[in-house]
Amino acid sequence: MLKALFFLIFPFLLFSHEPVDVVYTWVDGADPLWQETRAKEIEKEFGVQERGSDATAIKRFRNRDELKYSLRSIHQFAPWVRHIYIVTLNQKPSWLKEHPKITIVDHKDIFLDKSHLPTFNSMAIECHLHRISNLQEHYIYFNDDFFLGNIVTFSDFFTEDGKIQVFPSRTKIKKGMPTPEDNGFDAACKNTNQLLNELIGKKRRNKPSHTPHAFRKSVVSRIEKQFSEIFAAVSSHKFRSLNDYTITNGLIPYIAMHDGDAKKNFPEHKTVHFGKDIAHDKKKTQQLLDQRPQFFCIEDSSEEESLESLELLSSFFTSYFPTPAPWEKTGSALTDEKEQDL
Repeated sequence: MLKALFFLIFPFLLFSHEPVDVVYTWVDGADPLWQETRAKEIEKEFGVQERGSDATAIKRFRNRDELKYSLRSIHQFAPWVRHIYIVTLNQKPSWLKEHPKITIVDHKDIFLDKSHLPTFNSMAIECHLHRISNLQEHYIYFNDDFFLGNIVTFSDFFTEDGKIQVFPSRTKIKKGMPTPEDNGFDAACKNTNQLLNELIGKKRRNKPSHTPHAFRKSVVSRIEKQFSEIFAAVSSHKFRSLNDYTITNGLIPYIAMHDGDAKKNFPEHKTVHFGKDIAHDKKKTQQLLDQRPQFFCIEDSSEEESLESLELLSSFFTSYFPTPAPWEKTGSALTDEKEQDL
């Protein structure tokens, strides 16, 4: 009933708010050329910079077609999105066909300093997303393991008076300075919190939630000018570093809130730490199917993946998002391309 009502008012939604784009960062970690490039850069970087404990963890680059189903979630639950940009390193999903709503953006097209490439650090890439050509003022940033779980509208991401809605988690950032035992993300959170303590007052702040993040291009550009040295430093780290800062999910939202350009909100969302325990995974994915939260994240929690785990995930995705999006290759077109790759 709710879904039918949504599509009934969809034409009104198209013209009732500012146009909104979606931006993804994506990598196919199974690509042999990408693996070769990454291996060469790892060899160069050893001893060059302090790296977080997860700097080269392969699970962060694993591709289980999450992007396909995340895109389906947008097609299913947010058809009002104007355009979708997929930011990647000279790659393209094999199942993606040419479509007017999808644009592949290469890292070299947005990085100011090309010597920072190739990069394997998502925080470095996030420093440059607002420079995508033709990107709208209002945009939403997705990781490929973020999904819409139910119908969303413009007002779920932006307020009526134009403010960004920020979605912090309930988890506090760890105290103190980074240590070699910290993973890169926790180290970056600590660094960002220390900087914010100096700038806008000492306090315990929350980690970001595992949800899409809303932005306004003009706000991000202003903050980049204010913190140009930090943006440039993070951009230069080809792997996660103990000297990183969280840009899109730390510095920008907290400065935007301090400046009056953003406000906190706590939407319904779930994070499933997937892959360690098949019984746990079955229980949690079934809960998602039953509860249908606004947002959810399937976070890869295992260095190894079993066939049973992969089959469960595939079954879950096709149950939740059964209808292919119009930009997907299907049938013989996809089969022919796979055979050409062999």
